[in-house]
Amino acid sequence: MSDAARRPGALPEGAAAASAATVFLVTPDRQFHIVAAPVNFQPEQYHERVPITLGHPGHVAATRRGAMLADTSHHQSFVKILQTFRAASAMRGAPPVEGRLSGRTDLRQRGAWGL
Repeated sequence: MSDAARRPGALPEGAAAASAATVFLVTPDRQFHIVAAPVNFQPEQYHERVPITLGHPGHVAATRRGAMLADTSHHQSFVKILQTFRAASAMRGAPPVEGRLSGRTDLRQRGAWGL
C-alpha cells in the first residue's frame, strides 16, 4: 500500500476527485424524492424519482434532521444513488418550508478535500 493510500480521505488508485450536488423535492403524495437541479449527475438521473424511505436521504426525510457522513465506507446503511461515482462523504439537509419538509439538499464528494 502506498503512503498516499494510507492518508485519511485518500482516493483509491486511479480514481479522480469529484463532487456532486442536488436538491431533492418531495412529491405531493410524499412517496418519492425527485432529483432537481443536479450537478454531476448522469442525464438519465435528471428528475429521477427515488423512494422517500431509501437510505440516508430517507432518514433525513423521516427525521427532518440533517446528516453528515464523513466516510460513507463506515456506514453499512449507505445506499449509492448517484450513478457518476461512489461518494466518499455526503452531507444532507432538510430545510422546512412553511413548517413542512418539501425537499432536501444533498452534497457529495470523493477526494481528500472532503466535507
